[in-house]
Amino acid sequence: LAPKVVLNSIQVMNRERRLPEGQYLKLRPGENVVSFEFAALNYSQSEKNRYAYRLKGFDEAWTFTNQPVATYTNLDGGDYTLEVRGANNDGIWSVPPLCIPLRIIPPFYQTWYFPVLLILSVLIAGALLAAYRRSQRQALELIRNRIARDLHDDMGSTLSSIRFFSEYARSKVAGQEELDSVLQRISSSAASLSESMQDIIWTINTRHDQLED
Repeated sequence: LAPKVVLNSIQVMNRERRLPEGQYLKLRPGENVVSFEFAALNYSQSEKNRYAYRLKGFDEAWTFTNQPVATYTNLDGGDYTLEVRGANNDGIWSVPPLCIPLRIIPPFYQTWYFPVLLILSVLIAGALLAAYRRSQRQALELIRNRIARDLHDDMGSTLSSIRFFSEYARSKVAGQEELDSVLQRISSSAASLSESMQDIIWTINTRHDQLED
């Protein structure tokens, strides 16, 4: 008669792991070495017992051996089934095979959703960076507009006052050529500075940032 094959023990990272009846063996990330020890229940010339095993989803063919142990390392994430058959001293193989379901939990970076989260993270980071740059640009525009307004209000009115008072002074000192010349220079300098200041204000104002401007 074909011998029955039973599971004796499971070793995960050299530590015994119990398999509850009707459940599958779960290996978490980092648990990359698992060994299965089994036995064929044939006591007549048991030293001639032989075994064949394969891990469905990983092995393409059966492995035949005299040793009742199967060891796997560094399996990729996914679901597998270990199938084990035994033969007695007459070469009669057990049917059906002993089946041990196995689930490998992949590391986070090997899951299907990791690239999705990575892409989303890049998109969110890009959106946040764009929003930050936009807020910085808006803040800079506010500063520029405030500077332009302050220059126009304060400096413009001050320069206009200098020109007005210098012209008024000239009218009061008519005939005093030396003083009149000095006042004329003050008035001309104020006018020139006022024109230059208008150019600066125009340049700072954000309404004139377009290429055609």
